Amino acid sequence: MTHPTAAQADDAMPDRDLPVGAHLVTRRHGYVHHGIYVGDGNVIHYAGLAHRLSGGPVEIVSVDGFCAGFELAIVRHTRPLYDGTEAARRAASRLGECRYRLLT
Repeated sequence: MTHPTAAQADDAMPDRDLPVGAHLVTRRHGYVHHGIYVGDGNVIHYAGLAHRLSGGPVEIVSVDGFCAGFELAIVRHTRPLYDGTEAARRAASRLGECRYRLLT
């Protein structure tokens, strides 16, 4: 995974120990799925093609719903652009957005 502020993925801890604003990933078949942990066992992510071929909106789901049976990892950024609360706030501001594009 490449990121402008060097990052590495670690095995995640149980969701009760995830910090708000954590950058979460699950390695799916052929791609890596990303989300932001917003507390109370919830993750904000692009639904993408999970629900329909036209792409789904940014939505809030449980950690288990985000993982969909795949292993969960947390990406630790050495120099994050935003603190956890701000990252979660920014993710929440995108709820309902439906601009997912598979190739871009």
